[in-house]
Amino acid sequence: MSVMGLDIGTTGVKACIFDAGGKLLARHYREYPLLFPQPGWSEIDPKQVLDATKAVVAAAAGEATSKGDAVAAVCVSAQGEAVTPVDAKGAPLGNSIVTFDARTAPYVSFWEEKLGRGEFFRITGMPLHGMYTLPKVQWWKDNRPKVHKNAKRYLCYEDLAAQAVFGLEPVIGTSLAGRAGAYDLHARGWSEKLFGIAGLDTKLFARPLAAGTVAGEIPAAACDSLSLAPKAKLVVGGHDQALCAIGCGIDRPGRASYVTGTVECMAPVFDGMRLDAAMERHNFCCYESALPGKHMTIVFNFTGGSLLKWCRDTLFPEWAAEAMRTGKDPYDVMLANIPEGPTKLLVMPHFTTTGTPDLDTHTAGAVLGLRLETPRAEILKAVLEGVTYEMALNARLQRDSGIEVAQYRAIGGGANSEAWMRIKADILGAPIARMANHEAGCLGAAMLGLAALGEFKSGAEASAKLAKVATTFEPDAKKHKAYVERLALYGELYPKLKDTMHGLTALPAN
Repeated sequence: MSVMGLDIGTTGVKACIFDAGGKLLARHYREYPLLFPQPGWSEIDPKQVLDATKAVVAAAAGEATSKGDAVAAVCVSAQGEAVTPVDAKGAPLGNSIVTFDARTAPYVSFWEEKLGRGEFFRITGMPLHGMYTLPKVQWWKDNRPKVHKNAKRYLCYEDLAAQAVFGLEPVIGTSLAGRAGAYDLHARGWSEKLFGIAGLDTKLFARPLAAGTVAGEIPAAACDSLSLAPKAKLVVGGHDQALCAIGCGIDRPGRASYVTGTVECMAPVFDGMRLDAAMERHNFCCYESALPGKHMTIVFNFTGGSLLKWCRDTLFPEWAAEAMRTGKDPYDVMLANIPEGPTKLLVMPHFTTTGTPDLDTHTAGAVLGLRLETPRAEILKAVLEGVTYEMALNARLQRDSGIEVAQYRAIGGGANSEAWMRIKADILGAPIARMANHEAGCLGAAMLGLAALGEFKSGAEASAKLAKVATTFEPDAKKHKAYVERLALYGELYPKLKDTMHGLTALPAN
């Protein structure tokens, strides 16, 4: 018997099969493109995502079955906020609007006027922003009335997969529901008040359920087509950051997961809700984690792996080509060329919009300190530093909010790079523990699946037993001191450049 953790992300989907001891039995991944139909718009094609999801599920499950480990349960970890309109049969009616799409920015003013920032935060635990699922649905209602009229539901990717891939009624984990900007933390359900203000019906969204709940038995036809065991169960998962946290063993205060994927994200957990003034002031959210009684926050930067990919494709195409010829990972080839020691460049990595604490949808990125003798490899290292500076500023504000983190646990594609892990440890001045299994989102989902099958008493027990640290990177005191000086300069960039960036982004396209 085995379980599948299925991670549906912004640019790719992966299916990982684990046995009851947390051993990885199979892994399959497929990528799909981000689409940019207009400046500031970011979408993915749900048909491509669903086709890729079915393909990786069937491939991974088939591989496990061929080894005698049929998949008895599936649990989904999904990107937050991305939402798709579907008809009565569950067929997509348009592309999905993803998290960092900026078209919904005007709805911030709507909610300020109708409800107010403070009340929005007190109900949802989310700082007011246009990224959430509810403003995206408002955009469809106001700008695509025909689509909205034909939409039976608006689904995020956990609930969409439940219906379109596994043939069940759509259900959504409460952690993913929390990212909709429409979930009442106190009532633990969709907010009738917020939906009423938006002129929408709560029935447009899937039913929220606690992580680890058995959503249902997957129909025989779906089990057959996906190579799952007969009567395999679909187990409720949730937001990818919540699943990554338990996959990293983040089951208590003092630890935080540090995900370097398309987005950079740190996620600590804590007991009870935190809706105090400091959290609100710094735009730090509070929502249910994937463990009972625990809540969490996330600090994030929308460019992490996505910015490194931009470097690969735009600045270093010949290194990527070399990697193709030699069978090496292109990022390994790139990072092997970066210089030793802190650079004298500063990169403000706002190449989409900012994440926390500013949540600015009108800014842009910047590279400062360039000279004629600056080599490209130094720019590459400065990109890695800039992404980490942004997270270090967030970590400092978390401490101001009373959230102390003594150890970060790293996963995601960036965790594969020893060079980047050392940069992170040196800038943060804290140990970075690289997890033995980098697929923490899938592993966290599998933990919930194993608990649902009775292999563990709870997801928390599975997390404590199966999350293993492989290597810990300690900060270098000398480099940390140099980075503290640079971080002070970095902290001045956004306040000084904000108006300039807003002016640039407001210019009409040629």
